[in-house]
Amino acid sequence: MTDTPTTPPSSESAIDRSRFRRPLVVGLVTVVLISTVVGVVAPEVYRYATFRTTHSITEDAFIEAPLIHVAPQLVTGRLVTFRVEENDRVVAGEVIASIDPTPFKDQLAMAEAKLGIARAELKRQQVGLAKVRKEVPLTISLAEQTYRMALAEQEKAEEGLAFTQEEVAGNIAASAAIVAVARTNHALATSDSRRFTSLAEQEAVPSRRMEEANTAAEATQSELDAALAKQRMAKAGTRQIAVAEKNLTLAEAAVKKAALDVAIAETGWETVAELEQMVVLREEAVRDAEAAVMAARHTLAHTEVRAPRRGVIVHKAKHTGDEAPPGLPIATLLDPDALHVIANLEETRLAGVNPGNRCSLEIAALDTVLRGRVLWINRATGAEFSLLPRDVVAGEFTKVVQRVPVRIEIERDEHWDALRAGMSVRVTIAHGPGDPEWVKETEAARLAERGEPEIIASHHEGTKKTKKTVVR
Repeated sequence: MTDTPTTPPSSESAIDRSRFRRPLVVGLVTVVLISTVVGVVAPEVYRYATFRTTHSITEDAFIEAPLIHVAPQLVTGRLVTFRVEENDRVVAGEVIASIDPTPFKDQLAMAEAKLGIARAELKRQQVGLAKVRKEVPLTISLAEQTYRMALAEQEKAEEGLAFTQEEVAGNIAASAAIVAVARTNHALATSDSRRFTSLAEQEAVPSRRMEEANTAAEATQSELDAALAKQRMAKAGTRQIAVAEKNLTLAEAAVKKAALDVAIAETGWETVAELEQMVVLREEAVRDAEAAVMAARHTLAHTEVRAPRRGVIVHKAKHTGDEAPPGLPIATLLDPDALHVIANLEETRLAGVNPGNRCSLEIAALDTVLRGRVLWINRATGAEFSLLPRDVVAGEFTKVVQRVPVRIEIERDEHWDALRAGMSVRVTIAHGPGDPEWVKETEAARLAERGEPEIIASHHEGTKKTKKTVVR
């Protein structure tokens, strides 16, 4: 029979005490650990919770810059030169490409030739107008002078006719009276001659007395013949009246012709008016030709495609030899000085975010943190610009938190040149009332840099109505 070894009483007591102390130590250690964790973590948790309630954070943010698509205007043709490459810097107005100008130079030459013809025709019309303006008054003056002379001749002819008529009538009357006296004298002398001849045959009177009576009869016969001759001459004066009447008729015809000549000469003013109208039309033709030349020059100038503003060429869509129609971009320009951040902030995190609030920007590609400020909060969510808009007419609806674009201006520092459009950013926006004055100054500076009228707009979230002030 083997004896079973037994544990001394003192060893059993030590084991019991060890079993009692172990839970106590574990508990104490646990309490210490929990106290330590609470003492260390709780402030951090508090600070984190406080930070999250006073800041809005999103990782849906990217660096952006305006992309300007440079395209030909007004002209289409083959690119003969492309003077820039991707990543080249350009300034506003710099020629980046040229379209074959040959056909447009031909159009300009044709327009200039037409302008020369129009100006020559205008000069010819102006010279003709000046000449007619001088000739018409002289022609009218000469015609009026001729008319006055014709009137004077007519008056003279009328006076001559009246005088001739009066003279002829007087001569006829006088000759008739003389003939009557001569007839009476001749009849008396003839009677005496017969009587004295009869008495002389009877020897009642001397023959001398008979001879005297016969002589007197012959003399009265001669006087009668002379009176009759004068009467015939007086009657012949009526032909002078006919001549005077003819002269008057000719004078009257000359007056009518002179009056017609005056009227015709006065129509020269109508010719002046017509020539003035022709000059106006030629002036319009010259203006049209000048406009055509300006348009041709403008079109020719557009064969040189220029950068609309300074920036960097980030993409070439065309190359030398390609056809470049108007409106189709041949290159894309980015302004590196206009870099900013667009943060698509959840609508539930907009509370406390206002224009002018400060931000921290963690640039993933650079492993650095930049500073910035909120410039504006967009008036529409990104969903409003979706190609497939929401349609809940069917009754099916799933609530999705929308995101509102927030523009953040980046403060320049030594990392600015390393920024690239499209880089991802983690944005932290501090809550606050904002800084409207800073927003106005920043907007004004941006617009002044672009050479545009200053339009200051309030983008504050609480503002229901946008206020705009235009400063010219």
